[in-house]
Amino acid sequence: MRRMKSRRGVLLAAALLMAIICLGPKMRAEESKQCFGHSIPPFPEVFLKLFKATADQMSLDQLKTTSTQLSDRERAAISYYLGDEGHKRLLEGYPPGKKDVEEKRAFLEDKYILHTEISPDYDFKGLYPHILAVSNNNLTLEQLQKTLDALTAADLASQSFYMGEEGRKALFSEMTLDRVAEVLNRTEDWVLIETGKRRYDQISDYTSILYKQERLGDKLQGVEKILLKYREKPHGIYMKWLEGPWAGRELVYSEKALGAGKVRVRESGFLGIIPVTLPVDSELAKRGSNHMVTEIGLKYLLGMIEKDYRSAAPKGELQRINRGMVEVDGRKVFQTESILPQDPVKGYYCYRMEHYIDFIRSLEIKAVVYRWDNQLYESYTYTQIKINSGLTDRDFDPENPDYDLD
Repeated sequence: MRRMKSRRGVLLAAALLMAIICLGPKMRAEESKQCFGHSIPPFPEVFLKLFKATADQMSLDQLKTTSTQLSDRERAAISYYLGDEGHKRLLEGYPPGKKDVEEKRAFLEDKYILHTEISPDYDFKGLYPHILAVSNNNLTLEQLQKTLDALTAADLASQSFYMGEEGRKALFSEMTLDRVAEVLNRTEDWVLIETGKRRYDQISDYTSILYKQERLGDKLQGVEKILLKYREKPHGIYMKWLEGPWAGRELVYSEKALGAGKVRVRESGFLGIIPVTLPVDSELAKRGSNHMVTEIGLKYLLGMIEKDYRSAAPKGELQRINRGMVEVDGRKVFQTESILPQDPVKGYYCYRMEHYIDFIRSLEIKAVVYRWDNQLYESYTYTQIKINSGLTDRDFDPENPDYDLD
């Protein structure tokens, strides 16, 4: 058995870097998958590409520093995951000739060997986000920019989809905000939309305090503060207006209790003498809004964004501006702006929209919409979100004694 204790502190940083983006051998036979018309390369291909780009940017000292910040188990996982073939392809990227290249190659050859003292039983997918965060944090911003420039949007999509929700959460929680911003700056809209869809597939229900503002006709209404409960199946929505022009209003939509297309509502003020059951598309049910109650929530917002993207992007009619990190509801979020043709005939929902993406939770928690005259049309901010909180039929029952809808 070859002794490794003296070598663990400097286990091949290149192996580290390669692990940053690699899948195991069993994945290498997988065919590319399609997403929004883009071919997503298998993760192992992305791994090799990113490894080379990162290793090229790092100095030998940076490679050593990166490797020493990993645990024995993480370094062992990198070694096993790469295997002999990965090591061979790695070294092919560092032919002899230049001193700095030869030093990197010697480091790889001398310090990267397959572990024999640590079991190959590991969860690389679980370890990978930390490994990647360590590597990215050890790059300078300029180095990270150059590394990311070497990747395509489909490469970044492959990495994001491989990590999944928990992996992205772990990665972004460890990376510095300026480096997170650099990654998101280069993550195209279709990747963000697909990531959001995959995230929402994991959500069965949520509660939130929603701040909403809409323009009705020519008049911009005041900000509404609303308690929102939302459940996917059976579809249910409960809203209680806490502050704003419709304070005191209460509403429930429940496919199970009321049937599809019906809403139970008690208005505020003199209209609220008794609650009434109405068609969801009736003017009274839509009071104070341009939308039906079923056109509310995180999923509807995402679907609206996706619809315009699918129509505008192929025509080159969508411009995106990155605005960087801002704070919403006490959380750091990434702000972008989408700009479409200022022409209602085109059929898009709006002229421009500001997006505020909670990158830790992969959710767009705020959207600000401007229509064709470039005036504020509507704004939605979802705060205090509690996901999969276990809402039951009682939460969407008009006869719930906690409600005033019976």
